[in-house]
Amino acid sequence: MKFPPISRKSNVMDIAPMVDLVFLLLVFFMVGSKFATPALEMELPSASSGNNSESENIVISVDRKEKIYLAGMEVDQSSLTDSLSEMMRERPGTQVLLRADGKITYSLFVQIMDHTRKAGVQNLRLEYEPQ
Repeated sequence: MKFPPISRKSNVMDIAPMVDLVFLLLVFFMVGSKFATPALEMELPSASSGNNSESENIVISVDRKEKIYLAGMEVDQSSLTDSLSEMMRERPGTQVLLRADGKITYSLFVQIMDHTRKAGVQNLRLEYEPQ
């Protein structure tokens, strides 16, 4: 009696289901993760009119602890005028965006605006939180 030949399965593993699983996990983690840009913790004042532009060249930020940041780097109030003057010499006519926390003192706000005037800033914009 002759037995029928036994078909042998190949030892090659099909990876298509594994690729599907990897893409599903990738999509799951992309959707489930929180995308956040590194930023200072501040509460901006609100306004119902005006432009809120993010495309400014030089940004002065003041957080609620009244620390001053010029273009992302912490600076002393005493060196703010010199640093800003140097940036304005390199890029004359550049717009400056003042991003100050709503909880800072009014006197500090006025002092920073005075520093920008001394540095020769012609175009100063204030950032706010739209209502």
